Amino acid sequence: MKYETIMNNITAELTGDPNQDIPYLMQQAEKYKDHTHGQELLSSIGAMIYEMLPEDQKQAWDEMINQDQQGIGAVMQEVQFQIFQKDYQAALELLEGLVAKVEESDQYTDNEAQAYFSFNNFLEDMLYRELYHPERDIQHVHDDYSEMYFIYGNLLLDLERIDEAEAALLNAARWNPMRADTLYALGEVYKRRKQWQEFYEVTVKALERAYQTENLTRGYRNLGYYYIEKEDFELATALFFLSLGFEPDNQAARAELAYIAQVTEGNIIAPTLERLTELFEQNHIQMGPNPLVVQIALSIGNEASQEGALDAAVYFYSIAYELTGEEKIKEQIDALAGSGLV
Repeated sequence: MKYETIMNNITAELTGDPNQDIPYLMQQAEKYKDHTHGQELLSSIGAMIYEMLPEDQKQAWDEMINQDQQGIGAVMQEVQFQIFQKDYQAALELLEGLVAKVEESDQYTDNEAQAYFSFNNFLEDMLYRELYHPERDIQHVHDDYSEMYFIYGNLLLDLERIDEAEAALLNAARWNPMRADTLYALGEVYKRRKQWQEFYEVTVKALERAYQTENLTRGYRNLGYYYIEKEDFELATALFFLSLGFEPDNQAARAELAYIAQVTEGNIIAPTLERLTELFEQNHIQMGPNPLVVQIALSIGNEASQEGALDAAVYFYSIAYELTGEEKIKEQIDALAGSGLV
C-alpha cells in the first residue's frame, strides 16, 4: 500500500480528542514500523503526536525519542569538524569512544527473524533485496552506523593501522553492504597488502552496486591497477579508457595510461568498442552500470512521481540519467522540473 493511502486511512480515524488520538497513533506506528515506507510513516505519525501533546510534554517527548540519535549525531558532527580542522587524532579519539559505546550497547542484534541495516536510501534497500533475496525481515536503524565505521576505518587506514582499518570497514559493510565507497576502501586495504585476489573481488562487488558515476570510474581504475599487476596491459588500457569515458578529466586514469606507455614502450591507443566489448566479455567484466541498478532507480522514480513526491522522483530519475545518459530519462526530469512543483 502506498504512503499517501496509508496516511489518508490513518487520519480518517482521528477524532480530534488527543486522549483518544495519541494512543491510536501510537498503535499505528507500531503497526507500520516494518513497512516499506516505515521511516516516512513513523516520521509523519510522530509529527502528528507531537502536535497533539501539551506544551509541557513536548520537550520530554523529544528527549525520549531522540536521546540516543542526538548523542551519536552530535559526536559525528564533532568528528567531521575535527577532520575539517585536520585534527585527525582528536577525530580518532572521538570515534573510538563512540564505537565502544555503540558496541557495548548492543542495541541492534540480528536474529533468526530480523536483520538490521543502515541503508542511505530506498534504492540501496531494494538493491540489497534483489541481490541477496533475504529471508529475514529487513529492519532500518535510524543512526548511520555504516558512516561511523566508514570514517573510522578511513582514519585508521590513513594512520597505517591496516588490520584495525579492515575490521572497521568490514563493520561498515555489514551495516550497509550496498555502499560502493566502503568496498573501495576495503580494496585499498587489500591493495596495500598486495592481496590482489581480494582486491579484485571487492572491486567487482562495488561495481555491481555503483549508482554514482564516480563509483563506476573508480571501479574501472581499480580493475586497471589489478590487470597492470597481472601484466595484462591491453585490458588495463581498455579499463582506464572506459573510466575516462565517464570522467574525462580524471588525472589518476591518465597517469596510469602514461605509466603503461612507459612500461610497454609503445603508444597507447583507445580500443574500438568492438574490441572493448570482446575484452570485457572474455574477462567477465561489467560494461557500464549494472542494469538492475538503473531499473530500480527508474522504478522508484516512477512510484514517487505517481505518489506526487516529485523531489524524490527527480532524485532517482537523475541517478538513472547520470548512469545512462538516456534522453528519455532527461525528458522526464525536465517535465517534472517544468511543472513548477519541484
